[in-house]
Amino acid sequence: MNFLLSCDDGLRAEGTRALAAELARMGEVRACAPEHHCSGAGHAVTLNAPVCTRPADLAHCERAVAVEGSPADAVKLALAQLWPDWADLVVSGINRGPNVGVNVFYSGTVGAAAEGAVLGVSAVALSMDISERFDFELAAGHARPVLERLAQVAPFPPGTLFNVNLPAAEVNPRGIRLTRHGRSGFREYYRPRGEPDASGACYWEVQGDFRVHDPDEGYDAAALAGGWISVTPMFLDLTADSYREPPEGRTEGLEALLEKLVDWR
Repeated sequence: MNFLLSCDDGLRAEGTRALAAELARMGEVRACAPEHHCSGAGHAVTLNAPVCTRPADLAHCERAVAVEGSPADAVKLALAQLWPDWADLVVSGINRGPNVGVNVFYSGTVGAAAEGAVLGVSAVALSMDISERFDFELAAGHARPVLERLAQVAPFPPGTLFNVNLPAAEVNPRGIRLTRHGRSGFREYYRPRGEPDASGACYWEVQGDFRVHDPDEGYDAAALAGGWISVTPMFLDLTADSYREPPEGRTEGLEALLEKLVDWR
């Protein structure tokens, strides 16, 4: 299997390197990721300037490219221009910190995977919970059985991607759990940074605490907090199903895929 690797923490981040080593045991790996850390970039793409790419070296990767742009830029360039029709699975991560609940709307890790789904390629986002010691090699080992199982059921139904969150390094995972996307998130506030300047301009920095308020461990944030590896199927179609019938074939395709992952429920 051919894996396209990206990561919003950057091409040379610890999580990228650890995941490259694990994927190389499963197939051929090429990497295309931002040159620099891009957390919070979401699904942003660069439209108002050219995007610069540079050849790079990354252990365990047949080819690697560093991108001066967003995580979604990197995946779009790789799939549409650099290596068209090559990748079987886009893998984004491993991100330093979880992407559960409302965080997924800000996440460059999920944004990179979503770009794969936009372009018709099966995709998985991988993140690791906040940890006293970020052991990415251990996290990549925990991710291996998840990736092997998802690779077996690829290609996914059109417009589908998976968001995987791994417990902190000091937590021995209780197992793998298929979860729903919840609405947990940060309780945020802004603090002024310094005094206003002569023009009245103010600088603010955001801070906050993550609050888990999902009803049970069937949801991503609660499952992760409970020590599970959370695996959440996600869709590009954000229409609320309660307001309309799902498109013909979409539900059936998803149900067939989830049936193959039934032991994660």
